[in-house]
Amino acid sequence: MCWSDHRLGQDAAGEALEAGGLWGRRCLHFDFGAQLRAVGAGGPAAAGLTADQLAVVGNSLATGALLEDAQFPIAVTILQAFARRKDMAAGDSLVLNGCRATSARRALWLRTRR
Repeated sequence: MCWSDHRLGQDAAGEALEAGGLWGRRCLHFDFGAQLRAVGAGGPAAAGLTADQLAVVGNSLATGALLEDAQFPIAVTILQAFARRKDMAAGDSLVLNGCRATSARRALWLRTRR
């Protein structure tokens, strides 16, 4: 699910969905920007990233540059670490905060990697 409602605010919407669930299912709110900042701070979100990938994240945080398609495995690793920390299960819903135009294609790519 990729949702952007700036009237409500993505963080507030994601937090509300995580607190109350979605369609009777547990819901997790993945805020990509917050996760990138956690990686930059050396937190558990950095688990599994190589030194080169950490440098890419550092550059992104310093310059505001978005990850390119070739760097998408970094996002996957960060998401996988998040899912492990949150004990994400097969029936859970995931709300992605930080979506952009290529997110639908990337979400389909992720779905095939289950």
